[in-house]
Order: sequence, then structure tokens, then C-alpha cells
Amino acid sequence: MREIPKTYNYSFVNNEEEIYFSYSHEDSSVLLRMVVDSRMVTWVSSNDSDGKWTEFWSASEYRCDSYGSCGANGMCDPKHVNIYECSCLPGYEPKSFRNWVLMRDGSGGCVRKRLKSSSVCGQGEGFVKVPQVKVPDTSTAVWVNMSMSRVDCEQECYKDCSCSAYASIKIPGKDVACLAWYGDLMDIVDLMDHSGYDAYVRVDAIELAAEIERSNGFLEMKGMLAFLVVSVSSAWFVIILFVYLWLRKRKKRVKNKSNRRLFDSINGPHYHKDNFEADDIQTSRSHTDLAFFNLSTISAATDNFSQANKIGQGGFGSVYKGQLTNGKEVAVKRLSKNSGQGAEEFKNEAMLIAKLQHRNLVKLLGCCIQEEERILIYEYLSNGSLDLFLFGLKVADHP
Repeated sequence: MREIPKTYNYSFVNNEEEIYFSYSHEDSSVLLRMVVDSRMVTWVSSNDSDGKWTEFWSASEYRCDSYGSCGANGMCDPKHVNIYECSCLPGYEPKSFRNWVLMRDGSGGCVRKRLKSSSVCGQGEGFVKVPQVKVPDTSTAVWVNMSMSRVDCEQECYKDCSCSAYASIKIPGKDVACLAWYGDLMDIVDLMDHSGYDAYVRVDAIELAAEIERSNGFLEMKGMLAFLVVSVSSAWFVIILFVYLWLRKRKKRVKNKSNRRLFDSINGPHYHKDNFEADDIQTSRSHTDLAFFNLSTISAATDNFSQANKIGQGGFGSVYKGQLTNGKEVAVKRLSKNSGQGAEEFKNEAMLIAKLQHRNLVKLLGCCIQEEERILIYEYLSNGSLDLFLFGLKVADHP
């Protein structure tokens, strides 16, 4: 980008009232004008002598907007913001490496590799695809056919040794046409928005073989990368699954140990059962042993703790009447989750009742500790049964 000549005066004003930029020529007879469009800013000048507007400075949105910025057989890539935007087409090399590499001057363009030692005419040559580009300057191109497949277009280009490239162009409302270039390829741009066409550049047999090898290597690397990604993902999945199952098993083991410690303190160290969640009452071998009930069994027996089966309310929970699958009626005391009684109080109550079993006391059949539930299951005594049991009286003997 050229600097503004010192003969032009410019100033920038930024205050509370206004912000503006102005410029002018020292010679008042010279008129200045700025032209702005979607991709270019241009300054032009005019003087009284000829009245013509002449461009003296311009700046484009991309460095590739300037025509032929990378010379003949070169391609400009606007995505390369921090590196040199010019590269040579397949089968070509910079005409001047010094200007191209050191000076970043691509105006000299590129020339064909092995120009004297290799031929692109009847010597096993081929075409290399250059995807999504603004096609070369069509001043050196010819419409071969307005309705032709890409394969047939390539064959037509093969027939003429001066054909340097071709492209299949879809014409709106019509068929795919064949466009062929003869001689140098000028002003090719790699389009960032993928709105271009695929151009096929003619290369010699050596370059074609190298391109095929690079393509196979890329596909092989891509396949290896995909295999590596799948392998690593599978390994991580197995590890995560193993850790999840281990933590789940460990949590269950800790919970079981906690339950065993609780019931050991109630029934003594010699009382153990592998399954704390029996489907029904487990026959005890001593009067101090307790049966352990599954929560689903208790829930079914009380019709899911329905209000219709509720027979009492205590300080730490409710009492429900229930019937087990074997027909036995039971009284179920369910510890309230919001009560002040916790696991310790539940433990003490169960321990006390288990050790004080007596024929004149309501018999404790078992308990349930599952999820957040703390439940005691008693023998159910209907109205009057307790009097009969305690005093041996008949209902008819009552006054």
C-alpha cells in the first residue's frame, strides 16, 4: 500500500461535538475525491488543466483483489493473513525464488517445473484438481462445448498440447459446459466462501505420480487418524464404564456394611444375612432375630401407604395397617423423613424392642431399611385383642 504523498494535507478531529477526517492538496487547483465501494477504497484527483480524474491511491479489502497479484500460473489465497498469500499451481515453481521468497513479490509468476526435461504432451501427463477457485482470466479460454461432461472435457483438453487447464462450468438453466485455457493461467484466487469452481491444471507424469502419492498418503493418514480416534475413544469409554461400575459397587458395599453394623448392634455380632431385602418374612431362629422386608413388599401391603390404611400418628411417624402376601395382618410404623428421629433413634428403638420381646408386648416382626426409609413392622392386634391377650377375658365378659 503506497503512502499518501506529503503534498496532501490531512487531519483527524475527535472531540465532544464531532469526529471527522479531512484531507486536501496544497495546490488549491487540484480537486480530491474518495470513492468507496464494497471491496475497495480509492482516492482520485483532478486539476483544472485537463479535468480528468486520476487514481493516485487505493486499498482493497483483500490483498488478492488486485488483478494478477501472484503473476502467471500463481494462485492467491486471502486466508493467509500473516504469511505470503501467493503459491504456485501444481506442476509450477516460482520464476524468481529470490523475489518470491525474500521480497514477497509474486508479480513474476510461476513457470512449469522440468520445462526442458519433461513434457506434458503425450508423455503420461494428467490433470490435478485445484478446488473452489475463481477461474483464471478467460481472455485465454475457449468454450469447447456448451453441453459436455467433465470426463469428456478432459479428453478434449488432452487432444491439444497447448491446453493448460479446463473446468466444467454449470450454466444456470442449461447443461454443464466445458471451458478450456490455452497458455498461462492468470489471476486465480482461492475463494474463502467456497463459491468458486474446480479447475483442473495440466501437469507432467512426474508431478502426476507425486500428486497421486500425496493423495494416497493423505487418505492413509486420514484412515490412521480415524482409527486412532476410535481406539482412544473406545479405551476411554471402557475406562469410564469400569470406574462407574467400580464406584457403584463400592457405594453399594459401603451401604451394606453400614446396614450390617446397624443390625449387628441390634441383634449381636453373630446375626448376618446376605440379603437384607427378603420378599417376605424370613423365619427367625431366635426371638431376638429380626426379619428384613423389601420396601416394595411393605408398600404393596399398605396400598402404597394409603390414608385409608392409616391407623395412627406418632411423634416420629405414621402407623399403617397392612396385609402381607401370606395373609398375615401387620402394623407398619413408618419413620417420617421430616421428623427429628434419625438413624440413631431408629436404631435405639429397634434395639430396645428386639431385646424386650415378651408375650405381653406387641411382637416386632421385622424392619425395613431401604433408600431413605426407616420402617418397623409389628404384629397387628385388632380392637379388643390386646385385652384378651393380657387378661384372658372374653368380649362377652365386658360390662
